Amino acid sequence: MKTAGVLQKDGFTLIEIMVAITLVAIGITSIVQLFSGSLRLVSSSEGYTKAIVAAQSKLRSVIADSNLREEEYMEKANNVYTYHVSIQQIDKDKTDPLQYDLYSIKVTVKWKSVVNEKSYTLSTVYAKKKDTIVKTTPS
Repeated sequence: MKTAGVLQKDGFTLIEIMVAITLVAIGITSIVQLFSGSLRLVSSSEGYTKAIVAAQSKLRSVIADSNLREEEYMEKANNVYTYHVSIQQIDKDKTDPLQYDLYSIKVTVKWKSVVNEKSYTLSTVYAKKKDTIVKTTPS
């Protein structure tokens, strides 16, 4: 009986090499997409963080104003942010006998990102002490 000779192959075939290159390319593409996605998220997060700090700063400056009154206005800052400030006195009838007035303060910060316009709103309730004027009658 004769046995058939077994061919032993050395190396890789062209198809095996193409499959390996395709798998490596898919893996590298996935990793690159993950990195670019994380960079977009970091950039977006940076925009929101700066907007939050800007809104907090504007809210503090509104509260620090000794002439706090009901009003609504918009202003632009650094050609980047647009502030929309709304101040409304709340529960006026309930706070008349008290030493404090209540104000609802809302600050909305808008800015343009690469794709579209974004905004962040910060609101609070602030109790402002009423001006106490003592009236005296001449005796």
